[in-house]
Amino acid sequence: MLSDFERASHLEWLVTNGLGGYSAGTLPGTAARRYHGLLVAAVRAPTDRVVTVSALDESVRTPRGTTPLSTHQWPGVVDPRGYLHLDAFTTHPRPTWSWRVDNLLLDRSLFLVQGRNTAVLEYRHVAGPPCELTVRPFVVMRDHHALTHENPSFHTAVTTDDHHVLLAPYEALPPLSFATSGGRFLEWPAWYKNFEFAFESERGMDFREDAMSPGTFVLDLAPGARWLLVLSLEPAPHRPPGGAALEAWVDVAWSEELARLGAVERAPRPRRRATRAETRLPREALALLARAADQFWVEGEHGTSVIAGYPWFTDWGRDSMISLPGLTRATGRLDRARAVLETFARHSRDGLMPNRFVEGKGAAPDYGSVDAALWFAVAGADYLAASKDKAFLAATIAPALADTLDSFARGTRFAIAQRPDGLLACGTEATALTWMDARIEGVPVTPRAGLPVEINALWYNAWRTRAAFAGRLGDEAGAARASAEADRIREAFAPAFWEPARGWLADRVDELGAVPALRPNQLYAISLPHPVFEGAPALAALDAVEKSLLAPFGLRTLAQGDARYRGSYLGSPATRDAGYHNGTVWPFLLGAWADAHFRLRGRSPETRAYARRIFGPLVRHLAADACLGSISEIFDGDLPSSPRGAFAQAWSVAELARIWIDEDL
Repeated sequence: MLSDFERASHLEWLVTNGLGGYSAGTLPGTAARRYHGLLVAAVRAPTDRVVTVSALDESVRTPRGTTPLSTHQWPGVVDPRGYLHLDAFTTHPRPTWSWRVDNLLLDRSLFLVQGRNTAVLEYRHVAGPPCELTVRPFVVMRDHHALTHENPSFHTAVTTDDHHVLLAPYEALPPLSFATSGGRFLEWPAWYKNFEFAFESERGMDFREDAMSPGTFVLDLAPGARWLLVLSLEPAPHRPPGGAALEAWVDVAWSEELARLGAVERAPRPRRRATRAETRLPREALALLARAADQFWVEGEHGTSVIAGYPWFTDWGRDSMISLPGLTRATGRLDRARAVLETFARHSRDGLMPNRFVEGKGAAPDYGSVDAALWFAVAGADYLAASKDKAFLAATIAPALADTLDSFARGTRFAIAQRPDGLLACGTEATALTWMDARIEGVPVTPRAGLPVEINALWYNAWRTRAAFAGRLGDEAGAARASAEADRIREAFAPAFWEPARGWLADRVDELGAVPALRPNQLYAISLPHPVFEGAPALAALDAVEKSLLAPFGLRTLAQGDARYRGSYLGSPATRDAGYHNGTVWPFLLGAWADAHFRLRGRSPETRAYARRIFGPLVRHLAADACLGSISEIFDGDLPSSPRGAFAQAWSVAELARIWIDEDL
């Protein structure tokens, strides 16, 4: 596989640092996205990410000559072809490349220091003759959404001492430091033109970039020796030392990281003994899933939160709340779940919780989401069930939920208001307040103003949850009022949404009546902790969703027979946005499907076996496709269902973890 460049260059790896920063690339070492880099630092954690070094040019010289280890893509050519010498690649416990050049074996590994914008590269001479290693970094120092081209504003001068190189390309950004454990640095600044990013070309984006190299690191490696190169955007007090002191510093940092990863993998996940006839999902993949889940927790300026997806998402409210139960199950981090709930409750305004925290100094959160605050009820109840944290319920969860429901009932921003029949209306034709929020030139691609089906399912669930919270806190009158309100919503729901002639729930209701597109959102009416739709009609709706929307890696967002259906997610940004919620497959929706499946069909060896078959392709994807060790955001609706979008998505990972662990798959 590693010698097949086309295949290997579409396999990616990811390491994160708990700040929103990350390191990512392809197996051959080619930067195939503008987002790839050895250190992508979150300058204002967890946002404002800066790609520092996009790639390295590496080679070794032995008595037989010089051999390239790196691989780059240029217009019409791949050169050099170091991937032909790549003997092995592993992701755990850290990404490690192993090259074989004749009888020389050389390894390179990488990890990020948690809580620091610092990347550690370690080269080891495993076996064979002594060699000379040459490493040239390609520096871009730019926003991770942008591209760099040669320009006079880029300061190429460096400051050096025996074991450090300091480069400050732009005054607005922190300087980039290189610390080494030995060798020498040959200063030779030069621009390299027209690196090509294959994934950006597929996405219909600009895909060529220049990079500046300040010079080359050169060192002699004897058998058994190692050499360290540490990249950092940290201020002077936190920069790594150089020389022999760097080895001790790295050893301590890696020991701490190993201990942290071990704790994540050992998080308690009950698992019953399989009967002889059962074919279970592979237990070893649970550890992989736990490591994937751990990558999305972040600490930033506004508190603890969840990165919605790598490489380009920040922390989104809806994604955080949907992901929270699964991330907690996988990592055992109840303390993180509590902190995330506190973060979003603290930033609640007018009953709304942040849709996303916006990049840029002093930027106010974006509150354009009707459901982030309603999903808070689900995540809060899940945390309470696991923690029994009554004090936090009284101080934070219950007041935040009450503020949301009362604000929504009175009417709040974005035309969110309760109708006389109890159902919740939201939005206008110019807004996109639900998770189907793609826009083209500011116009929603999937209009959902009026009464979206899953919003009203969440609305009902939130009132039932409020009643339960009030009862838990001894407020019997409050519990009765909330229950009565929930009853009123339930009575209005089915008459508004159920389409008996079609056998499914309308996706929304507007001023002209029901909009009966067959979409997966209706599953939440059946699957939430307090379902608003049950019985034989609910089973008919589930059957309809399975027949038309169930795909190898998730659920399609629109039935294939619909005129708006788009089966692939390729082309220009506008072309892709047109299909983002009109046929594209989303893995996270399998969580709602599984909840509905088990609620309506029961828990038996047969229903569990069926769920395992449905989740099986996703588990294989986790282990061996796209970003190794994580799950993609979306897939094409048409076969072969290629992975698309962000290569590591929080709710894709979290919902698989939640169902796998809860249902003991």
